[in-house]
Amino acid sequence: MTLQPITAVPTRAHHVVDPDIAHRPSDPHDRVPDGMSVAEAADRIVATLLQGSGPILLCVPGTTGGAFEFSMLSVARAFVALAPGSVSVSSIPYRNGPVDCVTRLLRIGTSERENLLAQVLLRLHERAPNRPIVLAGESQGAWLIDDTLRENQTLAAIVSRVVLFATPGFVAKPTGVGAARQGAQLLGGDATGIVEYRHTDDIVPNLFANVRLGVITPLLDALLSGGGVEHLPHYYGSHGDEAARWLLFGQRPTTPLDHPSTADQVG
Repeated sequence: MTLQPITAVPTRAHHVVDPDIAHRPSDPHDRVPDGMSVAEAADRIVATLLQGSGPILLCVPGTTGGAFEFSMLSVARAFVALAPGSVSVSSIPYRNGPVDCVTRLLRIGTSERENLLAQVLLRLHERAPNRPIVLAGESQGAWLIDDTLRENQTLAAIVSRVVLFATPGFVAKPTGVGAARQGAQLLGGDATGIVEYRHTDDIVPNLFANVRLGVITPLLDALLSGGGVEHLPHYYGSHGDEAARWLLFGQRPTTPLDHPSTADQVG
């Protein structure tokens, strides 16, 4: 079960810091186990995070993604590599299938009590008030982050910095992120808030107002070829270093945040 985050000085045994693992596949064990409540899962994650020290990074993967999938792996790996000291990193499992996009839109099962990210943040606010907290999320995971921070200003305030990839275009942004500025100052620099990457040819950040043929065709091609919902315009893994530098040091990316996917150097 992968509810245990990596803490302090990670070892090669964890896929985030194992250079031989280039991609993190979906795994049913990346979900909260059957029979474990959200509160129990939050307690387990936070207990492990508290064993470490330094900044805390919580990653929220996109639709159908397992822990640290897809772009979350590049962000977490760069975060660990660039940090000048110890860090703690955890992925946040949640119900993230395609159907869950519909229930999320309808606000079914989205209360704070049922929200594992919110429950982890609430516990960290109580038990680790002096440790900086930063978030990374993509697609449906970015949507979860936006909703969580928008609906609880206390949580928005204690999160110093956020990096998002391809938030669905209809999702409203939170305000007050990083209002409790101590965490950012402990990280380095005093910049706070949200940095978001959006590909102009990715259908997700263009929903619904900017849907056009140029953002529909790449997704249809991927579906017809058997590649599923993951397609090049929806891949943001090349921005891991930039994202980690924002989260750790408050260094804003110098490249445009809105750009075509063809402008990325995808290896």
